[in-house]
Amino acid sequence: MVNRESITLNTPAKKWFERKLKCNFSTTEFHFSAGKLDVLAYDRDNKCFHVAEGKLANRVSSVGHAVGQLVAYISMLQENGFDFLDRISKEANLHLSDFTSFLENKSIKVCFYVILPSEQREKILGPARLMLSNIGGFGDSIGILISSKNKCTLEKPAISINIKIRKTYKRDEFLLTVKDKFLATIEAAGLVEKTESWANTVQFVERRTDDKKSNPFLHFEVWALRKTKHEKVWPFEIGFHLEWAKGWLKDPNTKKRANKIRKEMWQSRAILRKNKFNFHYKEKWGKAWSKLYTNCKTKSNVLDDEALEEMLGKLIALTSVLLPRLNKINWGRRKKEKESLIS
Repeated sequence: MVNRESITLNTPAKKWFERKLKCNFSTTEFHFSAGKLDVLAYDRDNKCFHVAEGKLANRVSSVGHAVGQLVAYISMLQENGFDFLDRISKEANLHLSDFTSFLENKSIKVCFYVILPSEQREKILGPARLMLSNIGGFGDSIGILISSKNKCTLEKPAISINIKIRKTYKRDEFLLTVKDKFLATIEAAGLVEKTESWANTVQFVERRTDDKKSNPFLHFEVWALRKTKHEKVWPFEIGFHLEWAKGWLKDPNTKKRANKIRKEMWQSRAILRKNKFNFHYKEKWGKAWSKLYTNCKTKSNVLDDEALEEMLGKLIALTSVLLPRLNKINWGRRKKEKESLIS
């Protein structure tokens, strides 16, 4: 059901953006993952979005509420900017070129407005101007539109502001992106994805050049540790695991191979620490496993590009040190002998 605010304020504002600012796209009640914008328009020539909040105000406190909602919009766009761009590109059928600069710079240009009813113009316009001027920089940038059912006029121009946006991920999407970005790096040469892994991990194993399968018990790993509902950050572990069972290590060739690999893990730990990466080495992890690892936590409750680059950086640091050493010793295998129980 269309309410009075939409008929009197939002729809006339939408038409004003189309006619006066020649916006390529204009709509009311634009929905995306973070919520709803009363009025949204896009001006391709200036690559600028216009966001307006309508209030059937008869007192200045209502203008304060509208400003508060605009501040909330900024947060919504910052946290969900990539989803916002994806959503508007589909609904408005805009050109890819419209968004290239936004994605490259990770920021969007936005003008904000409050829409006030024309019947309250004499009573509320002056106090609204004064209130916005007292807010400071953001208040000065907010425009004012006066609207009735049949007409909308600009009383105070808006000044565009740049809003930094970031891409956010769900856990599985985050791990998938780490995997794809890592495998595209030089440091990942000689590794392939281990497909049979847990849902909360991505693992990488040796790429075999012969007809044998990669050893699944020797792998690099990014592990999203369990996050409780009370935790405000995401815990991760990044490492290299040697996961041979105790029974397998009774085989002398396998035991010698494990000891060769453990030596490289231990020496790599010292190099990583010298390079300011806080990796630890556990020779005995569980009954017989070993691991070279580091624990880290995201800076916020959101998995974003900053967290992704941090995890990727630690994984690249680990592989750049340990992988060449493993390759040099042929992952612990002896050159001229029958394969051990573990290939």
